[in-house]
Amino acid sequence: MRRQHVGDEFKDEGLNTLVTQEVDARDIAANRFTLPTTATKRLLRTTPYRVSFAEDCDYLVHYCLRAYSTGELCARTLFYTYYTFKNYCLMDFVNCMERYEVWQVVHMGPCFNITPLTEYLLYPYDDDYFLDLDYVMEDH
Repeated sequence: MRRQHVGDEFKDEGLNTLVTQEVDARDIAANRFTLPTTATKRLLRTTPYRVSFAEDCDYLVHYCLRAYSTGELCARTLFYTYYTFKNYCLMDFVNCMERYEVWQVVHMGPCFNITPLTEYLLYPYDDDYFLDLDYVMEDH
């Protein structure tokens, strides 16, 4: 064993090499039947943190599924009140908050207003004489 002077400390070289050789020999003996890994370590998937709400209907808006992100849609009530919703999730949220299926989808896209005609015009039908050839006989 040799003592070496390093700065203000003395270091035993022989003792350190004997201890490290014994530890290496024990590791080799313990792992003699294991194969080295060739695959890379994959990251484990974890579920995202789920926000909890006091009202159950809030889940419909916060966790809107991609299939329901439809864009604007026009909906109506049973009393023919029309409203444009931003997407299907918001219409579903309003139905949940009202506790009834009040709003029903009419069509995709914003609602439009139909203004009544102020002037009614006569549109003559030309070349509709072929309709006179077929008669429907009713038994009354």
